[in-house]
Amino acid sequence: MVLDIDDNHQESIVDQDDDNAEVGMDDDADEEPDFLPIAEDDCETIESSLLFEKNEDSVLCCCVSQCGSLIATGGLDNSGYVLNSYTGNVLFKCTGHSESVEFAYVSHDSELVATGDLDGLVQVWRVRNGESCFSFHTGSEMRWLEWHKNSHILFCGTESGEVWVWLVPKGITKTLANPGTSVESGSCTPDETHSIQKYYQKKLNLNATKNNATFCALTYIKIRFFKCKRAVVGYSNGSVRVLDIKSEAAVKLDPLSSFSDAVIAVACHPDNVIAIAGSQDGDVKIFNTNTGKAIHNLSVEQFNSGEKQSIEAVGFCSSVPHLAMFADVRGTIVIYDTNNQVARHVIRVPAGVTRFCFPSSSSSVFVGCTDGVIRHYDALTGKLLAKLVGHSSEVMSLSLDGSGSILASSSNDKVVRIYNVSSCSKS
Repeated sequence: MVLDIDDNHQESIVDQDDDNAEVGMDDDADEEPDFLPIAEDDCETIESSLLFEKNEDSVLCCCVSQCGSLIATGGLDNSGYVLNSYTGNVLFKCTGHSESVEFAYVSHDSELVATGDLDGLVQVWRVRNGESCFSFHTGSEMRWLEWHKNSHILFCGTESGEVWVWLVPKGITKTLANPGTSVESGSCTPDETHSIQKYYQKKLNLNATKNNATFCALTYIKIRFFKCKRAVVGYSNGSVRVLDIKSEAAVKLDPLSSFSDAVIAVACHPDNVIAIAGSQDGDVKIFNTNTGKAIHNLSVEQFNSGEKQSIEAVGFCSSVPHLAMFADVRGTIVIYDTNNQVARHVIRVPAGVTRFCFPSSSSSVFVGCTDGVIRHYDALTGKLLAKLVGHSSEVMSLSLDGSGSILASSSNDKVVRIYNVSSCSKS
């Protein structure tokens, strides 16, 4: 049997796909960015609606299901949990890991949860009964884990350089080309075919709850259909490859535009064939995934008084796709307009940035920081809209459901917090 992904799909390419669209460091842009000062006294403060405190050490990751009813977590105490996001009750515990659980993700249909640990063990659990249905040991430290956006295909990148692809739970396995250097980051290309609006209903048997009731979640969300034929992978030697899952062919980032340090953050454009990558020495590149040619070559030191700091997070605004964003470990956020090739806003956060995530239908962004605060900004204006508070230590992970109503965060303070952000995501 062959692991196959249908390629009956024509990709639409916008202006950024033009090979002549490459620009340099954007030094000559006519428009100067807005450097926004640190002023946080006038914004709204939002408390969490629920919290989860069963972990005995730092909670490294969390993931909210698309329908919003589930949250998967992983911790430094070698354990993972799957929770009911509305009650905080534990559905089941993900056991069997002997090292820190650094990855926990819910599949697109909320039927499966994947957990991965520092030792390289991947396990997949059925939500309906909490039982493990797939297990694989990669033999190397895990650096990236991600579900296919529309099927039960799981991607994994390791320190030894392999990219694994599994069809779950059948266990059909494929490995993609190994360049001989560690995988540091990865992201599947969306390759969206179409989308529809519908009510999404999911019934869950809450085996771990006292009343053993059946819970029904009804949420109005946008269902998007993807092919996800390729994966963008960043490596420790500064190289970036776009791997074709079916043919195993690799498109490499143009050597003239390659990074000089490890590529620790990558993200794919939601509706296009471009991607963004950030490195440990502060460089950022936006490039064409079909050709490997850089479109924008940037560096955080352009906006940070000449200091080169590690890029911690990169991404594109879901509802305003020409807005790219990247943030560094010292708290500099740059919102970059890819159409006009200029930084629209530079935000100085009074703490380092660890993660950020965009609601699917809003121009706002939630930013997790080292001081335990989650800051909610308008990406169009750069204005701070709200602060989500409660954590007493560094925010390690952020995740939103498909409708942008539920935000989960995990922290070094051993707590997972759940926020109702339905009003925020309409900003």
